Amino acid sequence: MSIQETRIDEIIDDVRSGITDSDLIEKYHISAKSLKYLLNQLLNQGRMSGAALYWRPLMCDDSVETESRRLLPRYLVASLIPAHYEENPEAKGWVFDINERGVRICGLTAKPGEVKRLVFLVRQMKEMRNIVAEAECRWFAMEGPEARPFAGFKIISITPENLLALRELIRQITGCQFR
Repeated sequence: MSIQETRIDEIIDDVRSGITDSDLIEKYHISAKSLKYLLNQLLNQGRMSGAALYWRPLMCDDSVETESRRLLPRYLVASLIPAHYEENPEAKGWVFDINERGVRICGLTAKPGEVKRLVFLVRQMKEMRNIVAEAECRWFAMEGPEARPFAGFKIISITPENLLALRELIRQITGCQFR
């Protein structure tokens, strides 16, 4: 394996571990344009999945684009937030990261294009409350050494009350304020 190939493998590992664009640019002494080119090449060569790039944090203006790239950054969830399908509460998953337009869930399976009603059980002011949203599965993959199911969902319908609760959840996780 060449030194260059070792370096590419190291970049792939860094991307998968969640290192931001700006940190990759600094670590490898490359431009944002070069990083975008490199990641697109890795995607085209099948060395990285669209799912891995789709859920990357959006940290610089000239970041990598995939066809269905979301416009909002993701927020990694440190505490476990249970999730399930409204029609099947026994199938349980955990929110891995979230924003007001989408969510990545570990433990639930779905097919891309499938529409599901997701239920998130969150603690607010020492009380448990369900947040319900209708979401379309955008991708599904078995990830990690244990091949756990992960699914990415785009929120397509949510009531104003549930949207406020979702924003409050995100505010609690990140400290972000919404207008």
